[in-house]
Amino acid sequence: MGRRNWVIIQKINIYGYGKWLNTTFPLAPSLQVFYGPNEAGKSTLIDFIVGILFGFQNKRQAVHGQYIPKDHADLYGGEIWFENQGKHYRIVRTRGKNGGDVKFFDADLEMPLPASLYDRLISPLDRQTYQQLFYFNGEDQQAAYRLDATALQLRIQQVGLANADQWIALQQDFQKQAKELYAERGRKPELNRQLKQYREIQDQLQDAQTQYPKYQALKAKLADQSAALSKARAQLTHEQEQARTDQQKQAMIPLLERYRRLPDVDSDNLRAGFSDQDVLQYRDLNRQLAAQSQRATNQKRRLATAEQSLLKTPAQQFYEQNQARIDQLMTELSTIKQTMPQSTFVDQRITAVEKTIGTLEAELPRNAAGKFPQSLSTDDTSLVLRLTAQRQPAASFNDESSRTSANRRQRHQATTNRVSPTTFYSVAIGLLVLTIIGHRLPFSWLGYFLAAGIAAYGLIQASRPQAQSAPNQPTEPVRSAEAQQRLAEIASRYQLTGIPVEQWVAIQPQLQRLESLQADLAGLSEQKRTLFQNYQAYLEKWRFAADWLPLSNEDYQVNLGVIERNVSDWQNQVRRYQERNARLEDARQAVDAATEQMKATQVALDHFLAERRVSSGSEFDATVEKQQQLRQNLQVKSQLMDQLKSANIPISLDIEEFKVAADQHTKQQRVTQDAINQLTKQSAETQVSMTQLVNDRTYFDLKQRLANQEAKILETVHQYLALSLSGRWIQAVLDLGTRGRLPKAIRRAIDYFGILTDQRYHNIEFGDQVTVTRNDGVQFVINELSKGTLEQLYLALIFAIAVSFSDEYPMPIIIDDGFMSFDANRKQAAFTMMAKIAQQTQVIYLTAQQDYPQSANVIVLSRN
Repeated sequence: MGRRNWVIIQKINIYGYGKWLNTTFPLAPSLQVFYGPNEAGKSTLIDFIVGILFGFQNKRQAVHGQYIPKDHADLYGGEIWFENQGKHYRIVRTRGKNGGDVKFFDADLEMPLPASLYDRLISPLDRQTYQQLFYFNGEDQQAAYRLDATALQLRIQQVGLANADQWIALQQDFQKQAKELYAERGRKPELNRQLKQYREIQDQLQDAQTQYPKYQALKAKLADQSAALSKARAQLTHEQEQARTDQQKQAMIPLLERYRRLPDVDSDNLRAGFSDQDVLQYRDLNRQLAAQSQRATNQKRRLATAEQSLLKTPAQQFYEQNQARIDQLMTELSTIKQTMPQSTFVDQRITAVEKTIGTLEAELPRNAAGKFPQSLSTDDTSLVLRLTAQRQPAASFNDESSRTSANRRQRHQATTNRVSPTTFYSVAIGLLVLTIIGHRLPFSWLGYFLAAGIAAYGLIQASRPQAQSAPNQPTEPVRSAEAQQRLAEIASRYQLTGIPVEQWVAIQPQLQRLESLQADLAGLSEQKRTLFQNYQAYLEKWRFAADWLPLSNEDYQVNLGVIERNVSDWQNQVRRYQERNARLEDARQAVDAATEQMKATQVALDHFLAERRVSSGSEFDATVEKQQQLRQNLQVKSQLMDQLKSANIPISLDIEEFKVAADQHTKQQRVTQDAINQLTKQSAETQVSMTQLVNDRTYFDLKQRLANQEAKILETVHQYLALSLSGRWIQAVLDLGTRGRLPKAIRRAIDYFGILTDQRYHNIEFGDQVTVTRNDGVQFVINELSKGTLEQLYLALIFAIAVSFSDEYPMPIIIDDGFMSFDANRKQAAFTMMAKIAQQTQVIYLTAQQDYPQSANVIVLSRN
């Protein structure tokens, strides 16, 4: 059989319950065992599960007390995760009224569900029904096992029958009462004593036959007296009723007199428009008018204050007159603020360039006029180098060996020191690349000049003629005069006069650097001049506001800050003025609105008074007071009229005549009461005489006693028969009930009974009597079985019934320390049966015994 429709508890989470705080237990879907010694919290755990499923018990219901944690009452409750029909749910129950506050969730979607859905899910089970069907306590089983064979037989018959305990108890009570009524032997039963008394009265009746005529005469006399007494009492009852009527009317006489004293008023005298509702409306209109008047006064006061504060300052007036011009200048201010910080950087650059120029000027020679020369062009630099070489004096040829030696040295030196121009070009290019990469480093500009110098030097080397290799070849004659003339021309053109020719080429890099720095200095100075011209021009535009802007010749930041702060202040004054003007307009509108409301309310009040034809509020109040008094008199008159009508008192009643009649009724009632007293006395005397005859065992009395005794005997016999037949009927009902319900679980019961008896029995039949069949085919009625086998049969039946009920109510079965009286073999058989049941529905087994099913999922509890 599938388990998808069963309620399977998957996890319990205890917030606070008894000894358990913030504890979670995962449960197996089939057989879950909780093992722990006494006081480990097993009973608390069971009550928690049942409480979460069906509600917490209140103080009156909880026999063993509630499980509210002592120091954590706010944590009382918890939650249970369970599966049903393939879906997962979570039920949460915490402290609250009517069994606790319930929250129900779809655990798969974590979505709250209505609590009514959970109620339908477990319906119609409640806590009591669940415990009767699915909860098995070891103590209850022990009580059943301590029964004798007959009682256990009856207990088996009641399995599966609703309210069987009450039926059996009622049957036993009927049997007990029947035995108390009659027994074949004994003197105490009621019917036995009545039969004895009947025989004694028969003997006395025979002796009292002679007193019967006298008794009959007294009896006739007593009958006459009783008839007269009944008549007198009936008359007295009538007179007492008349007296009560007179008393009621007498009590209403003051109301009648008060009614007659009331003024002659009529509902026609009431005027419309002066009811309590009208008074409330009138007062409400007056309250509205007073509140609106006060509101108008406050708004006018606020308007006056706003008008007084709405004044323009001279600065605000100046700003508003020149607002377009000032706003345009403020637009230009951002540009000035962005460009003027460049002047500081320009000053720093100028200082640095001037310092570098001073250093270079200190290193460079001056010409004959005391000035610095100009730098040579590249061509002129090459020409100077050639001319300088040509103007060297010729060597002496007198000493051949000296000349030869000198030529040899010159050739060797030329050969040794000659470096390719390409090498200089490569070095210059590499230095230029490095300078470009590190252009942000200090003095990186020197790299450009150094690269230019190396490249120029390589060019000079390339332009020089190579030395002749012939050892004996004579040099070309030097033209020193022409070279001198050309050098003089270069000196004049570049202002080199007075500076040795040998220094011309050497100072060229410094001269070029000086000229470059001088050009930079001129550009920076021009940039500074432009910045300050723009700044001064911007300040000049503000000259129209000289009276309002205290500008000075200080730092530009000070002047720009003065402009920005003052203009911002003027703008704030304008904005505040506009805000005050807006508030002033709001105040005017509020005054107008309050005035209009007050006028409308006054119109409504005037209309209210005009509708009621009164001219003022005081007249309205006076009319209301009169109308209220009139309504009160009408109400009192109506109430008095209703009370008089209910007492049947006419308005025209003659009070004096009524009092005379009431006195006569009272006197007649006394006469009748005296007659009744006399008749009662006479009747009592007659009864005394009859009693004396009865005490003397008069014939009539004994005869009556005999008849009474016969009636008692018949009544007792009827009771005895009713009790006996009722007991038999209940027994028949139990037999029929057992035979009608157990077929639903018969297969499971046979299976479980076979497991418990090690398959020694294979069948159970329910006919007029319950019989079991042994494997050898021998049948036994249950009163022929041993007590141990009866216990096994009882256990098989109750579990079969529980599992059968689970078909309709799919709830877990809880077994609390069951099988305590079983020996080892019978307990193992019970565990086998329990595993079989766990295949059908979830079983939760709690025990303090160590011999629990080892194959199950086990959670070990401790006292701590």
